[in-house]
Amino acid sequence: MKNLTNLPCLAVGVALACAAASVQGATITQTQSYGPSTVPFSTTKLFNLFDSNLGTLTSVEVILNTTATAEVDIFNITGIPQAFTGATATVPVTATGPGGASASTAPTAGPFSGTANPGLNSFPGLTASAMGTSFPSVAPYEAPSGGINLVTLTVAGVNGNYSGSAAPGVFFGGSATASGTVQLIYTYTSTVPDGGVTLALLGSALTGLAFARRKSA
Repeated sequence: MKNLTNLPCLAVGVALACAAASVQGATITQTQSYGPSTVPFSTTKLFNLFDSNLGTLTSVEVILNTTATAEVDIFNITGIPQAFTGATATVPVTATGPGGASASTAPTAGPFSGTANPGLNSFPGLTASAMGTSFPSVAPYEAPSGGINLVTLTVAGVNGNYSGSAAPGVFFGGSATASGTVQLIYTYTSTVPDGGVTLALLGSALTGLAFARRKSA
């Protein structure tokens, strides 16, 4: 009778090779740039929907990065130099899309202090950065059967907010530009074979089979 004691090893090797075709996680990142644009502004960015042929979409993330460059203008109508403190410029920017996506940023430049002479005082070149994240629902980002379609994210910046502290008769204003990136990240799972692991395990299984045959001969 032939010795088949090594067949369990062969069975284990084949089973492990089959198990190498496992559920794996992956991400797809799409990035679009915007600006520099003078606030207020609104721009639309187009992204690919998730291709369901790749697997199952498990989460969607929208990341908004904004860098604002502001000018703070201080109007002094008192007729004499006036000290000021806490002068700031805040520039809100928001990325919106389907499924409740709303990633917001509000870069704030400052605060700074100084003296404002009578009339208009301009303090340009102030910069600040901020990041916002949103996790919208998955369904609106899944492509319908038949191919890839597009999804729109709208990036909008509103008039900046300018503030500070000074004597009566001193007023704060200004202007700003904003630029940055908006990212759309898909996290998904797929059942795919790990080629290297599968081949290695199958090789071990075949080696075990050859050994079993030689031993039983």
